[in-house]
Amino acid sequence: MNWNDEYRKKKISIEEGLRNIRSGTKIVTSMAAMEAQGLLKNLHRVEGVENVAVATCLNIGEYPFFVNKEYEGKFLNESWFHSVGARKAVSNGLRTVTYIPNNLHTAGVERIMANTPDIFWGVASPMDRNGYMTVSLSTVYERDMVENAKMVIMEVNEKAPKTHGDTHVHISEVDYVIENSFEIPELPDTEPSKTEMSIAGHISSLVEDGSTLQIGIGGIPNAVAKLMEDKHDLGIHTEM
Repeated sequence: MNWNDEYRKKKISIEEGLRNIRSGTKIVTSMAAMEAQGLLKNLHRVEGVENVAVATCLNIGEYPFFVNKEYEGKFLNESWFHSVGARKAVSNGLRTVTYIPNNLHTAGVERIMANTPDIFWGVASPMDRNGYMTVSLSTVYERDMVENAKMVIMEVNEKAPKTHGDTHVHISEVDYVIENSFEIPELPDTEPSKTEMSIAGHISSLVEDGSTLQIGIGGIPNAVAKLMEDKHDLGIHTEM
């Protein structure tokens, strides 16, 4: 089997990928920096639909479908992990975002058990000669979605690095691929406030040399990290 031939047969445009959406379609996209930017940026262009749900997790972009009031009732961002954009929409009273409480490490399995997604939108590194791509920088629930969603569409980003572990997706597991090159987004570094530094000071006093830390994102975690410079032999559990 020539996997390049299968890849070419499955390659479509963003516009063609959006034609699979109907009223009530349930979509899940990859997490954070690996969200399917091309499809999400253009989702609001789909006409004549309602109650289209898109499950996101720490989505980086502030996409038209959930930041504009005109799309209430048409699209709903089902946020598993609120980002700045999602919080803004909620604060502005928009009914385009809802928060879904979950344990992040089981979010994918719980979603599949409750309601199998119609479509999974992922981002992948370029395919290798054996027909494999990887889900790159997010490995939280992506493999679960590839294995269980009714349709799998991967945005292949030449700038997404190949990663190791349970990250590989074969072209035979994918329904469609969309080539979309974009820079890997990063959350801006935030300067901690005086209050956050004060809180971090209390936390720092509890950290002993040889401790193992798990540091999240935001002002307080950044402040805590700044105060770890004088500590020794620290272990780190990475997260974001």
